Amino acid sequence: MSQLTYSLSFPHPASHYVEVEMLLENISSKDYSGFIELKMPVWTPGSYLVREYAKNVEGFGAWGEASDPLTWRKTNKNTWQIELAPFPKTLKIAYKVYSFEISVRNNFVDESHALIVGANTFMYLEGHQNQKAFLEINLPSQWKNIETALPRLSAHRFEIPDFDTLIDSPLELGNAPSIDFEVGGIPHRHVLYGLEDSGLDSEQFIKDTQAIVQAAQAVFGENPCKNYLFVTHFLKESREGLEHKDCTILHFPRVDFGKPEGYKDFLSLAAHEYFHVWNIKRLRPEPLGPFDYSQENYTTLLWQVEGFTSYFEKLILYKSTIIDEGAYLETLSKKINYTENQPGMAVQSLAEASWDAWIKAYRPNENSPNATISYYAKGAVIALLLDAFIIRHSQAQNNLNTVMQKMYQHYYKELDRPFTEAELKAVLEETAQSSLDSFFEAYIYQTKAIEYAEFLEPLGLILQRKESEETKAEIGITLQENKITFVKRSSVAERDGLNVGDTFLAINEIVPNDFAEFLENIKPSESLNCLVNRNGLVKEITLNADKIKEEEWILSKLEMLSPAQKSNQDKFLRR
Repeated sequence: MSQLTYSLSFPHPASHYVEVEMLLENISSKDYSGFIELKMPVWTPGSYLVREYAKNVEGFGAWGEASDPLTWRKTNKNTWQIELAPFPKTLKIAYKVYSFEISVRNNFVDESHALIVGANTFMYLEGHQNQKAFLEINLPSQWKNIETALPRLSAHRFEIPDFDTLIDSPLELGNAPSIDFEVGGIPHRHVLYGLEDSGLDSEQFIKDTQAIVQAAQAVFGENPCKNYLFVTHFLKESREGLEHKDCTILHFPRVDFGKPEGYKDFLSLAAHEYFHVWNIKRLRPEPLGPFDYSQENYTTLLWQVEGFTSYFEKLILYKSTIIDEGAYLETLSKKINYTENQPGMAVQSLAEASWDAWIKAYRPNENSPNATISYYAKGAVIALLLDAFIIRHSQAQNNLNTVMQKMYQHYYKELDRPFTEAELKAVLEETAQSSLDSFFEAYIYQTKAIEYAEFLEPLGLILQRKESEETKAEIGITLQENKITFVKRSSVAERDGLNVGDTFLAINEIVPNDFAEFLENIKPSESLNCLVNRNGLVKEITLNADKIKEEEWILSKLEMLSPAQKSNQDKFLRR
């Protein structure tokens, strides 16, 4: 059987390239006849956008024995076909990948470190994705550490069980400090790039992370990891994360991490990605694994994998005592407010938002808030409603934790296969002991307004509108300096003719230092004579301001509870 070894080198890290070699030995004509096809993934799991990673490839070449060059050609945007004539027993392929994008989904290489994302780096042999392979890493002399979840055979050599595992095991290379700790006998590691001289309280940091891990695994009853790796890049602004089976890559603003609320926000991000250990990396919907790396992998269930995870991340912080009960209810209020004040709430269903993530969620434009919703935020609201529905209809015997445990045990541990939407609905109904037909029709497939009281009052909770002390006006635009970047649907701005791209020159013959601040202080029904630059022409537009349309809602506990409400609330708060 042939053996494949990948090798990575960084001759000049400051040039932002990683050099890749693939050595295929003991080639048999039974396995390869006439030619070999190599493909570069076009996307990476967890980020639903075709990113065209092949665009970063340069200098592709192939050689047989005695370094004889072989003929090759590209057959499409991400496929290289190598002719095996004369037939070689050993084949070497080499190429370079330009790597200079700050993102958890893309490679980044400079003189200080490298983040290597599998989909952005490694090609696969078509038809041989399940073949075991090896990885060797040649570090620059100034780098000492190789951080990855891949099984380590020696200091610089790793085993690759299959191509999916390679794609799911990013590499952090350099000299970033690390902190090791255990939870239930399972080794964990924090790798912290860019946090030098931060005054980090390591003891509290590890204590908080341990609590997060324990609270997450308590939902499912076990932890399937043999070890786990957190890699965090502390940067100027970026805040994002990407889940992997046994690790995560996190980006977080360096300055925010040093502030109390920023620190909690970081722990929330870490809790979200850690919950994915179970929800999506092992318990997963069709067709999210095994993956087709050559095209989009569509599903209507991103609201479950990301929305449920967004819901549980806050519950995990609460159960870890990182936030208290009041702060927990406040986080749920924020999810509800964000969802309800998104104009796209009345336009796009959750199922549609999941399916169209490939063309809408990761490719937003100036009209996206008017036409789309977040399957993260609304998915979390739906998780809240399902949690409440299950608790009420099961007489506080079950909650959403019960569903996650059942799904994990049956579809991952017993059957080791993805689940369908129908199967998810069936387990929810079985756990609630009640039909969810009308719920799915109204809130998953359609855009019906949510009847919150129906779900929350049985838990002894109430959602109340926050009364403002003053009446504010709304125009319905977002500005970057004095340029309009968003016009809200059904707003004064849309009605009276302002466009995205218009640049304010003056309002009521005034040129304020800050146009956004000026507009925040206008009064309802105030008339505004606006001069704007539209594509090089000056236009005069009159606006008549309206009362603010956005509403703020606060979730709180009722003062007086019936015995049933008390029991339900205890189950909801996991007391």
